[in-house]
Amino acid sequence: MRAQVANIGLLDNTNDLLGTDGINGIKTGTLDAGSDLLFSSSLTIDGGTTLSVVGVILEGSTRETVDADAKQMLASVSVAYRSVRVATSGQSFGKITTAWGQSATVVAQQSASLTAWSNAAVKSSVALRRFDSAVDGDVVGTATYTVGTKKVTVPLVLKGEITGPDWFWKLTHPASLF
Repeated sequence: MRAQVANIGLLDNTNDLLGTDGINGIKTGTLDAGSDLLFSSSLTIDGGTTLSVVGVILEGSTRETVDADAKQMLASVSVAYRSVRVATSGQSFGKITTAWGQSATVVAQQSASLTAWSNAAVKSSVALRRFDSAVDGDVVGTATYTVGTKKVTVPLVLKGEITGPDWFWKLTHPASLF
């Protein structure tokens, strides 16, 4: 097999896996007891996320068995990862009701997903900012999701409108203003 390398030209290639399952190289060879392969792959998994995977197969009985083992290894990685939808645009996160009786819903501004290994836990937190008034579409907080070292933050917006308290409410609830 020959491979075209940019700025170099055609080279002989002994790695029949190049281009298969996202495999993009590193090294084939032999050590003391058989066929070996050190490989890297840009593996596209569920949800369209691309993972960089590096693997090694040592002491395979033949080049063909090493190739089959590498494919099996990548297949096991592919099924072990999952795309987790953590928020959907317009998803309700709750209802805000003011002390003066107005209310509006808080919703996700956008959809978001995370890639998680196997059954890794996704942690979440919601933070809302303090406000007296806001109009439809104003960002009033965030929802943050974390799995491992990956984090995604989704803006939370108001669906509806909240106006500040009127003068009568302020007059009859002075302690609530401070």
